[in-house]
Amino acid sequence: MQKLYFLVSCDFDFLVKATEGMDKSNNLYGRMIEMMKEIHREGQRQPYTLFLTRSDYMVDSTTDERDGQQRFGLKQVEMNIGSVVGSAMGPRTAEMHRRMLQRMRMDASNVPENRAFNTLARGLFQAWLRFGDPNAVVVFAVLQGSMHRFDERAIEYELQRISDWQVKVVRLSSKEAYSKLQLDPNDFTLRLTADGRAVAVVYSRSGPLPEWTEEEWEARKRIERSTAIKTSTVFSALSSSKRVQQLLALPGMIERFLPEPKDREMVEAIRQTFVGLWGLENADEQTQQLIKHAIANPSLYVLKPQNEGGGHNYFDDELKQKLLQFTREERAAHTLMQRIWPVTAKNFMVRPMEEAVLDDTIVELGMFGYLLGDKRDRSIVRNKQHGYLVRTKPASSAEGGISAGGVYDSLNLF
Repeated sequence: MQKLYFLVSCDFDFLVKATEGMDKSNNLYGRMIEMMKEIHREGQRQPYTLFLTRSDYMVDSTTDERDGQQRFGLKQVEMNIGSVVGSAMGPRTAEMHRRMLQRMRMDASNVPENRAFNTLARGLFQAWLRFGDPNAVVVFAVLQGSMHRFDERAIEYELQRISDWQVKVVRLSSKEAYSKLQLDPNDFTLRLTADGRAVAVVYSRSGPLPEWTEEEWEARKRIERSTAIKTSTVFSALSSSKRVQQLLALPGMIERFLPEPKDREMVEAIRQTFVGLWGLENADEQTQQLIKHAIANPSLYVLKPQNEGGGHNYFDDELKQKLLQFTREERAAHTLMQRIWPVTAKNFMVRPMEEAVLDDTIVELGMFGYLLGDKRDRSIVRNKQHGYLVRTKPASSAEGGISAGGVYDSLNLF
């Protein structure tokens, strides 16, 4: 999956076509598309790019009409690139569950090892090594006062540990980046304003955001134009949009990026995880019929905005009302997705200062990884996957993020 999205980010013509019209319905994506085109015209000065990813899945349960038997399949919810959260809390939860099992004299070996934050830290370390300057720093571009700062710190401390404290990390908010990062006009090295040290890697944990000021956008442009290795770039950010996810689900589209016979098994495995995805930007008969069907059967679909980050999807009657009210431009800013019907199980969700209650729950599984690639020849330097995030929520809840009422969980293999 990481390889597929890396190859998508390398295909400028595809990204231009895929994002066509998104600038009219979404100002944030309009700025990103404009920046992507500007960087492409100018030429990318850093051929290497780093993907830190979390691909989210649910186990879909359907009934086969032929024999009435239940069928199960792993279906992708979305691909997250760059600012992926949960790599620290997932391992801590697994550690807690193993300890609980051991204290009850039960087998804890079925809870798999989870070193997700180590995976992301190793990706950053490999990018820092590839930059080739032992004095260069790694910048964490963060959101001021973020609720995920402890997650970020775990990656930072692990990066320093595995590098034997060679890597120096500097944390900057998007506002601070404008005054504390400068672009060398001679060789386009990104440098710290304070002491002139080069920046090897920029790890963007924040943005772009709709509320960004012009100074924050200018800081982002400096980063994009520089020789620093970035995660993510504006190219990779656009490659993970719902529009691209929708296009990749079309027949033959994966083969555009993975055409080799040796990749056929991987292509089919990827395709098996896709559900139906439809763009709503057109006014043709097929799109109109799809909208009518969704209005008549809203429980079969999910309506997702392009810049969805959890807690912004529409379900059931709300989906119906939005489709009835949306202008054509508003519809174009959304993607219609076939609803996944995950397997339910009884479980306890433990929250502070609340009594634990046994309830019907569903689970979302995120798999972490990193890819370091060379955009010049689209070759892959490293491609690793390890670590997971399990989020459990009430079966009655539509949204599933931690901020939307879910809880951290872990796997128990049997």
